[in-house]
Amino acid sequence: MKKAWCALWLVLMIAAIWAPARAAVVTIPFDFIDSRIVVHLKLNGKGPYAFVLDSGASYTVAPQTVTALGLRSTGSFSIGGTGAGRARASRVKIASVALGPITMSDQSFTVVDLDDIRKASALPAFDGLIGTELFARYVVRIDYRAHVLTLTDPAHYVYHGAGTIVPIVFADGIPRVAASLDGIAGTFTVDTGDRLAVTFMEPVIAREHLLERYSPRIEAITGWGIGGAVPGYVARAHDLHVGALDVKDPLLRLPTVAGGFFTSRRLTGSIGTGVTDRFTLTFDYERKRLIFEDPAPDGRDPYDRSGLWLNQGGDGFEVASVAPQSPAAAAGIATGDRVVAVNGIPAHEISLADVRLWLRADPGTRVTFTVDRAGARTDVPLTLQDLV
Repeated sequence: MKKAWCALWLVLMIAAIWAPARAAVVTIPFDFIDSRIVVHLKLNGKGPYAFVLDSGASYTVAPQTVTALGLRSTGSFSIGGTGAGRARASRVKIASVALGPITMSDQSFTVVDLDDIRKASALPAFDGLIGTELFARYVVRIDYRAHVLTLTDPAHYVYHGAGTIVPIVFADGIPRVAASLDGIAGTFTVDTGDRLAVTFMEPVIAREHLLERYSPRIEAITGWGIGGAVPGYVARAHDLHVGALDVKDPLLRLPTVAGGFFTSRRLTGSIGTGVTDRFTLTFDYERKRLIFEDPAPDGRDPYDRSGLWLNQGGDGFEVASVAPQSPAAAAGIATGDRVVAVNGIPAHEISLADVRLWLRADPGTRVTFTVDRAGARTDVPLTLQDLV
C-alpha cells in the first residue's frame, strides 16, 4: 500500500511539473459587425456561439442557447437595460466557457431573450454577451483595424509604449473616466457595446438645455437594447476630451427614452465604439487605466444618410422609424413598411449590416428600395444626404 501511494505521489508530481501553465498572452480574432465586436465561444464543448464583447455588461446568454446546451435556468427576476422597459431573466451556470485557447470553468450567466436586439443589431447570430468578468481577469487589448483581441495575464503585462494613458474608476464593475464634451465635464462610461460615439444622459440634457443647443439634429431610433428601443436625437458634437485626447466632431446621441440606463443621474454620459474604434484600446483593470494608441487620422465618422432605422424581419427589413424631413420621409417610406430589395438585390441575399453601410455612402448617392406595403410592391428611389 505504501509503495502504491508513493507511485501515485510521483505521478502527481510529474503531472504538476509538466502541466501547461495558463498562457501569459493569447490573441483572438473577432468580427466587427455594425460597430460591434463579435467573438466565438464554445460552451460545454459545443458551438461556436456568437457573443458580443461588451465592457458595459456581465455574462449574458440567450435562452435558445441554454436549451441547445441541454441546460435549465433557475430563478426569475426582472432586469433593465438601455431601453425604457424591463425584461424577465433567470440564471444558469455553464461548466466550460472556451474563448480560443482560454477556458473558464463554472461561469454564471444571466439568461434573457436577446431576439429583438439581434433583429435590430444587424448581427446574423447573437447568442450572448461576454463582458466585465473577462475584462476583470485579463488585460484586454482591442486592435480594431486588425480585428484582433490580445488577452494578457495581468501578472505578465508591462506597457512600454507611447500611448495616452487615462485613469479609470469602477462602479458596478463598469469602467468610468473623467471627460468633457463641448465644455460639459463629468464622468463617462467607456462601453464597447455602444455603437454610437458619445451619449449624454437625460438629466444632463435637461439641465444644460442641450436640445436647444445642438442643431442640426435628427429625431430617430438611436439604438436597441434590453428594455427596447432608444428614441432620441442624433447631432454632431465638436470636441471630446478624455485625458490628453481630443476627439473632433464625434456623433452625439441625445436620448429621450422614458427609463433605463440613459436616465442615470450618477453619470454624465457614455463613450462608445464611434470613439474607441479610432484607436487601439487596452483595458487594464488591474492598474485602473485605459491605454489609447494608434489614433486614426481626424475625420467625421459618417451617420446614416437616409433617415431610416431598419430591423431584420423574415425575408425583408422592417422599417422601425423614419426621421422627419429625411430622404426616406421625402420619398414616402413609412414606419411599418417592409423592404424586400435594395438596388434590385433581394433582401434575403444581403445583410442588414451591408445595407447600413450603403446608407452611409457619399451624399448624392441614389438608393432604390423595393417596398412592400399591405401586399403591394413598389420601387422607391431616394438620394442620400447629410443629416447631421
